[in-house]
Amino acid sequence: SAAWACAQSLLNDVVKGRSPRQQLAPVKEACRIIGAAVEAVVNTGKGLDEKRAEVGADEVLPAITWVVIQANPPGLAGVLWHLEHYTNQQSDLMRGEEGFCLANLLAAVQFA
Repeated sequence: SAAWACAQSLLNDVVKGRSPRQQLAPVKEACRIIGAAVEAVVNTGKGLDEKRAEVGADEVLPAITWVVIQANPPGLAGVLWHLEHYTNQQSDLMRGEEGFCLANLLAAVQFA
């Protein structure tokens, strides 16, 4: 689907960033797209009056792993290593949604 292809393209853009903020922006957007796609799949066939299932890391992590494998972005592991080791872990950049997305992407890359 277009969502998966878009997420793959965004992961390829991670290595183009010149700063941690520029590198994390496509990671965050890819995670949002993947999360929305997983939620759509999980809730396929449910009517408007039915309770929609929410998705979390347990559902999203396998999808992120699949997208990483499909995208196979050159240089991604090096960028992630740099972000993990040289970005202040207490900064706002590493908290919240960006930190959650980075943690999931690191786990996916380690698995893949």
